[in-house]
Amino acid sequence: MPHTVQLNSLPSVFSPLAKALLDGFSEGVVVFDVEGRLLYANQQAREALEGMDLSEGAPDLQPRLAALGGRLRPL
Repeated sequence: MPHTVQLNSLPSVFSPLAKALLDGFSEGVVVFDVEGRLLYANQQAREALEGMDLSEGAPDLQPRLAALGGRLRPL
């Protein structure tokens, strides 16, 4: 059975200042690594992702978010 990622237990890869900046957006912001793994989601994004399958074996989350109107931008 694939391991399900809990949004409140995502790895802490951002400084407190970076998190404050991402959390300041009024829209949902989701950050992925280069391999497409979910690294961070602000509160608005967590609310939108609630109930979605985020397990490692789940279909890619990026295309699902794009299909829902998400804008994907590489940094």
